[in-house]
Amino acid sequence: MARSCFQRVIKAVAFCLCFNIVVQLHAADSIAVENAKPGTSLWQLTYPANMWGSGSTDPNVYANVEIQGYASRTSVNQGDSINFYIRTINTNPYNLSIFRIGWYNGLGGRLMLGPVTLPGVVQPMPQPPIFQPAGTGLVECNWNVSYSLTIPTDWVSGYYLVKLSTSAPRGESYIVFVVRDDARNAPILAQASFATYLAYNEWGGSSLYTTYAGQKTGYKVSFNRPFWPNFGAGNFLSLYGGVGYEINMVRWLESQGYDVTYATDLDTHENPTLLLSHKVFLVAAHDEYWSWNMRDNVEGARDAGIHLAFLGANASYWQVRFEPSSTGDLDRTMVGYKELAAMDHPSDPRYTTTLWRNIRPEGAMIGVEYNGISDPTPGNIVVTNTAHWLFGGTGLSNGDVLPNVLGYETDSIDSNSPPGTIDLAHSPFPTGAPQVYADMSIYTAASGANVFATGSVWWSLGLDSYGPSKGVVSGVQQITANFLALALLPSLSPLSLNPTTVIGGNPSTGTVTLSGPAPAGGAQVILSSSDPSVANVPPSVTIPGGATTATFTVNTSGVAASNTVTIFASYAGQTQTASLTVIPLIISSLTLNPTSVTGGNPSFATVTLNGPAPAGGVQVTLSSSDPSVASVPPSVLVPAGATSTTFTVPTNLVIFSTTVTISATYNATSQSADLTVHSLIPLL
Repeated sequence: MARSCFQRVIKAVAFCLCFNIVVQLHAADSIAVENAKPGTSLWQLTYPANMWGSGSTDPNVYANVEIQGYASRTSVNQGDSINFYIRTINTNPYNLSIFRIGWYNGLGGRLMLGPVTLPGVVQPMPQPPIFQPAGTGLVECNWNVSYSLTIPTDWVSGYYLVKLSTSAPRGESYIVFVVRDDARNAPILAQASFATYLAYNEWGGSSLYTTYAGQKTGYKVSFNRPFWPNFGAGNFLSLYGGVGYEINMVRWLESQGYDVTYATDLDTHENPTLLLSHKVFLVAAHDEYWSWNMRDNVEGARDAGIHLAFLGANASYWQVRFEPSSTGDLDRTMVGYKELAAMDHPSDPRYTTTLWRNIRPEGAMIGVEYNGISDPTPGNIVVTNTAHWLFGGTGLSNGDVLPNVLGYETDSIDSNSPPGTIDLAHSPFPTGAPQVYADMSIYTAASGANVFATGSVWWSLGLDSYGPSKGVVSGVQQITANFLALALLPSLSPLSLNPTTVIGGNPSTGTVTLSGPAPAGGAQVILSSSDPSVANVPPSVTIPGGATTATFTVNTSGVAASNTVTIFASYAGQTQTASLTVIPLIISSLTLNPTSVTGGNPSFATVTLNGPAPAGGVQVTLSSSDPSVASVPPSVLVPAGATSTTFTVPTNLVIFSTTVTISATYNATSQSADLTVHSLIPLL
């Protein structure tokens, strides 16, 4: 029944998306209002600086760039400061402008600051790298600050591009950074993969990929230098064939008005509680390099019920460590020996910078792992499990394809995937040999968190048409929206019962509560009992749209002995429980008034139960130890709803004082009381 409930929720959300109805599940004033402000396309480069090509170990290549720079931090919170370090090829003035990247009616950016005109400074080029094994390959700039900015508190969290422009000679480049809003617990947190940007950054002549004379140049790289790929933007976006697809995810999220906030993988590394204030965590297209802390913190969030979506592939493939810069700035140097891991000897061997699958397979977290095949030709994802709720509203059938979004690296389900991992799409990749099968997957962790993995780096290219996308793929959009729709539903709070102990035959009232208002149409919570013969519940209860609570009745049956029953409530993959103790209805006391009479006079007895009698009442069996002295009726009825009743105990004349025991029995329990009957004639 829980599965059918999921499907109803997803179908309702899918209907709203298909017909452009506002879905309140993901409406977000801050993002929606921000993207309604005037946008501009001026953030794009018209005259790219001389930052072409890749893999050069010649320092002159990097010195001959008209204008370039880097930031002091990968991310900065509102109200905090960030420094920019900028080098020009001469001392002519240049302009600095800062843009926030989003949707903005398709224009993609909004001017936040500038242009600010600054004097050009020919900052010194760093020493060329010393390649391993003699050195580490590290290239680190220690330039002077060119511009310092305190982030205004009204700047919305997001990716920001500093556009640097010089006119003599003409050239433009970027500095990329993220603005955080640490005080805002938006339901969606999206991660920018700066560690992966850094691994591929060959500025100065060395990266974790650069080779010289057939050998890797080194295993240390610094954030204190410009990003060479994509003219300073790292792998955030793709320019002129560069690798970078995170912008497509950002544009789609913000075009849909999702309530999203942003951070970088360095923030995930440094802040163990970062994810816990959000409902869902998004990992972008190609997030390959992870530290041990990142892995711990993301898995910890999953185990706390935070949903994860890996909207790419080849994630968490290599382990890295972070070290301070030469000037002591925290986490500005990244260590990644990779294929040279035999040379790496950290004090704790867990932190050896090798493949994650050698020490802690990434498939156990993601559900899939990189299959080792890379191909630049876009392929098609073949869907194979359209009965799953993720495909609701897509109109897809098994065997249909999601075109041009498979590649350039893909993941597959393997022996490291968690038990219960569901294969959603099984796609041959690439078209030629060697060929593997790429998988899109989902599994549900013990916490109830769903972990979705697309299995393809190019998934985001189907979300938005920004290049090198070959066009929006509606199925990609709908599947992603379906995952978010379920993840963003309000969570189920602890289930309560009142009272928590009842006498069999009497009801208890259950209350189900959501963390936020139920969506339009209401929220159906599935109910069940561990022992319906003792305590039964209705199949479900619906929390009305806009409400946060609903109540239901737990009906119980009479029991001969105490029983504890567990009541379950399930909604959107989450389950809450509460215990109800059902105790038997018994006689708690029998009293006589008076307890001493003269023979021939009656006493009056009261039998009391430990709770109200059920419908039809309770027949209590009575007896006397000496009916010739004090007699009782065979039984007495405690009326429905009452807890006690009285009866008369007539007595007879006696010569000697006699004590008679009166007993009352019900449900295998008895109570007794003594009545003393005195003689009318006193003894001489």
